[in-house]
Amino acid sequence: MLGEDAEGRMIELDASQVLTFPQVFKAREVVRRGFLSNLLFANVAGIFRYSEHVKEILDKLPTAKQGKVKSGDHIEIPVPPPVTDPDGNVQVDVETVINPKVAELGKPLWSIENIPTAEPDAPAASTATAIAKAVTEQARAKREELKETYGLTAKQVEQDEKRTEQVIKNQVERAFTEHHIASRHLKDELTAAATEAEAAVVQAKKAEQDKAFQENILAVVNKTMDEIVPEVVTREETKKEQKRANQTMDDARSHLRGFARTIPMFLMAYGNRDIRLSNFDDYTPDDVFQEITGITEAEFRLLRDGQEVTEENGTVTRVPGMFDEAVFDQAVQEFLDKKEALADYFDDAQTENIFAYIPQQKTSLVFTPQSVVKTMVDILEAENPGIFSDPDKTFADLFSTAGLFLMELVRRLDTGLADTIPDQGERLEHILTSQVFEMSHDKILHEITVEAVSGGVAERKAWMKNSGHFRIGNLAKIAAEERQKIVDDMLTEGT
Repeated sequence: MLGEDAEGRMIELDASQVLTFPQVFKAREVVRRGFLSNLLFANVAGIFRYSEHVKEILDKLPTAKQGKVKSGDHIEIPVPPPVTDPDGNVQVDVETVINPKVAELGKPLWSIENIPTAEPDAPAASTATAIAKAVTEQARAKREELKETYGLTAKQVEQDEKRTEQVIKNQVERAFTEHHIASRHLKDELTAAATEAEAAVVQAKKAEQDKAFQENILAVVNKTMDEIVPEVVTREETKKEQKRANQTMDDARSHLRGFARTIPMFLMAYGNRDIRLSNFDDYTPDDVFQEITGITEAEFRLLRDGQEVTEENGTVTRVPGMFDEAVFDQAVQEFLDKKEALADYFDDAQTENIFAYIPQQKTSLVFTPQSVVKTMVDILEAENPGIFSDPDKTFADLFSTAGLFLMELVRRLDTGLADTIPDQGERLEHILTSQVFEMSHDKILHEITVEAVSGGVAERKAWMKNSGHFRIGNLAKIAAEERQKIVDDMLTEGT
């Protein structure tokens, strides 16, 4: 088997590579949607089993619907909770739900006299059609009752009737085929009969066979009539129960998306190629994790790993976690690939930045669009000609969320100082250690800013951190004296 690799070359694939394709495609979709994708989740139906701990944790997470984040919504667990398989398909109890409803509605009332007789030598197709139509007419009153009971549309009833007619046609035509085959065998026996007695035996067999054929046709009709009500009741009761279950599972997924939206933030701040679902919490400081996600790392581990629950009879049942590990791990690598591809913001050919793949986190945390950043810096330059050609000018973003303004400032300075400091390495070291200043109001935003402005280059990160010009602190919430001291320290440290 051949396939196209990431560089567009056709290569031979082994079985393991083929099996990873679905994960890769899912992971790319997850990254494209900023991790706000249900593809990340599995075993969500587990919320119906021993749900109290899981529900309590999920309720702490905000919901993410249509890209909007909202806090305070709680998951409603139906009472009694639906019974589902691991994939979330409901299992309606036949004895307590289906059978009582079937008995209440009863069977269609019909008469054998109103069913066309199936003559053995008649055309099979036309006879089957006539019988099917007769069954539809005989069952019409019961169909109307089912329509009223379950609020079915005329179209749904029509589809049910057509489906039943097709079943009857298939079974009647099959009965004709089997009868014709048996009749040919009897015809051969009759031809081979040596005496009148032998011929009489064959004739008797044919009479029995014709009678059995008639009985088979009536059995088809009877069985089909008996199945009309159970079929609709089972389908509609299952749909009702599935709707109840789906609402709760959808609510659970929206809360899980409320967590998943934070994953790109952590990958920007702390990400490396060793991160997996299994060790994701090892790369995130405990206090930052809780601040950003709204739950503790221990609570995340319960959602991730599931739990073992002891039944009343002492049996230990394993309730699995709610994340698809393979898709999660692959999505992490896809995001890091994207991050590396977009890290060089000095490249004029870049048409996007990595923050396009990070969804809104909180109402107060919005990444300024790149076009707006460029417009603001254009205005700054227009009102201060030559500002980016002066190696002594300084610039500060004291409420940085992602470093987008600083990235644009550094990019302009890199161009403007090219003649003054020809070597780009020296030029960037000067800019990052002497000309730009940053403060973020929490740890993760500071780490994201440093990562973004450095372009992910370790040497540049070291320059920035050693300069003392990149800090953590919320200037809006500290006293004026402390604020002035922080600013003074930033201006003098590293000089």
